[in-house]
Amino acid sequence: MVRSTLALRLSLSVVLLAAGAHLATAQEPASPERTEAVEAPAPGATAPAPRVQPTPLVAEMLQLVAAEREEVAALRGALTGLRDHRQALAILRRIEQIKLGTEIALLQVQITHAKREGRHEVAAELERALSVIQSPPGGGVSVARPATSAR
Repeated sequence: MVRSTLALRLSLSVVLLAAGAHLATAQEPASPERTEAVEAPAPGATAPAPRVQPTPLVAEMLQLVAAEREEVAALRGALTGLRDHRQALAILRRIEQIKLGTEIALLQVQITHAKREGRHEVAAELERALSVIQSPPGGGVSVARPATSAR
């Protein structure tokens, strides 16, 4: 669980790093086909934010996250009312695998897009983050937990 939390935090910080680098280098105005027309608000009303189509990178990442949510929701539903602790543990481990797999896939998508766009420094940073997630400190060695006594 600690590894997943570390991976999530690392991935999110790298995503923000990559997004910031991309925004700093790509300051182009939104094209007309990427925004919807917004009517002037009535006096005293606030204007709604214009809807912007996601970039190909963001669209691909959103698909990955949506697929993860759907799969995890189904597994969480299977946990409801489950009394077999071994089955529950197996489901929880599967959820952890799905979430880690999604983090890896998100990084891989970002690496692909960064390389395609010539942002090689960002791609290298993302690849370092990916290697940390795929080979955690300690080589993935399991630590034996003390047995709990039944009360």
